[in-house]
Amino acid sequence: MASTEANQAGTPALTPEEESKILQQVEFYFSDSNLPRDAFMLEQSKAHPEGFVPLRVISLFSRMKTLLKLDKACKQVPPALMDVIVGIVKRSSVLALNEDATAVKRVEDLPPVEELSKKTDEQSLYASPFPFDTTLDQLTEFFSRVGELRSVRMRRFLASKDFRGSVFLEFSSPEEAARVAGQSLVFQGAPLQLEPKLRYVARREEERDARAEGRGRGRGRH
Repeated sequence: MASTEANQAGTPALTPEEESKILQQVEFYFSDSNLPRDAFMLEQSKAHPEGFVPLRVISLFSRMKTLLKLDKACKQVPPALMDVIVGIVKRSSVLALNEDATAVKRVEDLPPVEELSKKTDEQSLYASPFPFDTTLDQLTEFFSRVGELRSVRMRRFLASKDFRGSVFLEFSSPEEAARVAGQSLVFQGAPLQLEPKLRYVARREEERDARAEGRGRGRGRH
């Protein structure tokens, strides 16, 4: 059943599936996977003594605007839609609202960042190749079917921010990541290369060092 409150106020109605995606997205912002690496969210959380972040801030993130069917130029979420967002967040078992339901925080305290970063890397995979027009929703749907997926990070070019055709995937445990890595997966007709993130990072560093060494030898010739 869609959220009629938003529809009556002239704002987009949301289906149960869309509401579920909104809740998953808000939970992701506060998750062990994201919060330690998200400088803005971490700063917002630390700015409040109890770790609350205003819902009006979160609701205007680019991904949230898409899920809420808001225009990219939107500067303020309509009150009726904010009421719907509050109702959605109330369903979470890992988030808590403040007394006036204007801000949200994690239920559990954030563990040490170094500990979380190590854990995240150990249960993450590198995957490629993907078409450059692949969407986050397509990737999430695909990998949710093959394992207990925690997050998808689309790797982008620094200057253009365009998708570069590869991702980092975090799963629920190192064992789950290893299980997925052992599968032969095909995405839109292309066999995927799956590799533990730590191994991929180490391999890339070795390749960069080898190239630098080769350039150094070249400059030394007469």
